[in-house]
Amino acid sequence: MRAEEVLEDGASNRAAGRLGASIPVAVDASELRSRCIERLCESSEEFIELVVSCTGDITHVSPSLARRLGRQGASLTDVGLSEVLSAEARAWLLGGHAATPGPRVLHFIDSLGHPFSARVLVLVEPGRFRALGLLTAACDVNEQRQLYSLNNELAVSSRELSRQRRQLETLVAQTRARELELLEAYQTIERIARTDPLTGLFNRRVLDEELPKVLERASLARRPVSVLVIDLDHFKQINDRFGHDAGDQVLAEVAAVMRRNTRENDLAVRLGGEELMLVLSGVGCDRALALANDLRRGIGNVSVSVSAVDSRVTASIGVATWTGTEEPLPVLLARADAAMYRAKVEGRDRCVVAEPPRPAPCS
Repeated sequence: MRAEEVLEDGASNRAAGRLGASIPVAVDASELRSRCIERLCESSEEFIELVVSCTGDITHVSPSLARRLGRQGASLTDVGLSEVLSAEARAWLLGGHAATPGPRVLHFIDSLGHPFSARVLVLVEPGRFRALGLLTAACDVNEQRQLYSLNNELAVSSRELSRQRRQLETLVAQTRARELELLEAYQTIERIARTDPLTGLFNRRVLDEELPKVLERASLARRPVSVLVIDLDHFKQINDRFGHDAGDQVLAEVAAVMRRNTRENDLAVRLGGEELMLVLSGVGCDRALALANDLRRGIGNVSVSVSAVDSRVTASIGVATWTGTEEPLPVLLARADAAMYRAKVEGRDRCVVAEPPRPAPCS
């Protein structure tokens, strides 16, 4: 018999093109077989041949198809057609439809049960069917569905990962914002713990922590440190006469005077009540006394006025200087305090320099 068409898909044309010639249309079956085998069988691993008897027995399988079926070295003539062809392909081949000329896609099954497809031309010969063709590059329908399902799963997973990444970025941003809030809260608490709320000066806790460090650094650098003890004169009378609100106002204004007359690395401290202290790093006795007088004059400009009654504020200041000797810290503070009391005894509103430290007794 004569075939009306031969393989016309892209794969067959490419294979024929590689051989330098195309397979003609409308040729004798035996001539078609001989030309296909001659031109394709040995030159293309994609070429396959399957011969099936009219009773459904496999009588011949090309080596390329045997390899694709995963049955190299096995006798496929003893294998049932149901093990290598899909039910749809078997029904089409043995149901008389194969007599219709034209290319056809047959679905095969390999030894592992995985389907694959081939584009073939089925020739009806006496007592048998001969399928000649090429393996298709495309997957079969089942594999396409599996790939489509996998692509959908990947797309869903990608969207889920994007959603989780956005959630994580939001969480990180919230965590950083919370960390900043906690840092600000910590700094606020630390400032409250170190600062006198009325005057804004450092409190006694800071003096106890920082003054030993100041003396240690000064000792290493061989530089002096001066301490000013400041006590407001007749402060109790201000409270009694004008009220505690007026006394608080005086303390706040005196603190402002101290800040204007000190450097960034100086310690301005409220010891308690109306008693204040100023620690001057790297400042000797003469300069400390000059700064103390400037401070005293600045405090003298502070006044309290209630109900048209004015009262000028004054201060007594004791000055003590540490010069890197073995003088203990408590002794230094005691000398400054004693000088402040001498200023009060001598008439207040003045600055007095402390007596030098007494030498340690010989042992």
